[in-house]
Amino acid sequence: MNISDAEIISAPKSYDGELSYSEKTNNRAFQVISFRPEDEMGITLPGVTIEICLRTPLVIDECKYTFTIFRLKGQKRERIYQLEVVPSEKKSHNGPPKTYGPHVHIGDSVQEVNIDLCCEDYQDWLAWFCEQVNLTLTYEPPSPFGNKDGLQLAND
Repeated sequence: MNISDAEIISAPKSYDGELSYSEKTNNRAFQVISFRPEDEMGITLPGVTIEICLRTPLVIDECKYTFTIFRLKGQKRERIYQLEVVPSEKKSHNGPPKTYGPHVHIGDSVQEVNIDLCCEDYQDWLAWFCEQVNLTLTYEPPSPFGNKDGLQLAND
């Protein structure tokens, strides 16, 4: 059965395991959570992976989070949906189109995301991503703020 990217994005998905960050193997400035979502019958979706990645900045205002769905095509992992969160004034995509702030990649298209959230709103960004891709998480990942990496909230 050959399921389209749009069908993967819209299909109900869930993950029932606990989530925790680990260092990205090729860049220690990033923390990553990666898991294989399940369909409504509890069966993992073949070749589909969800990855939550965050850069560990010194202050929260320098955030960079990505929430991504990948699918395996042959031996290559391809991004089919990604929410990238950075401060609204930061150039985040060289284009086309040139984009500042949060944006979404759906296949080859790029769309700005204009909702009233900032870097501090990590859990709300995660919830928005989950809503957009029809994903239910039993456990939320740990907050990236105030953890052992020493991240600080902007108003601390």
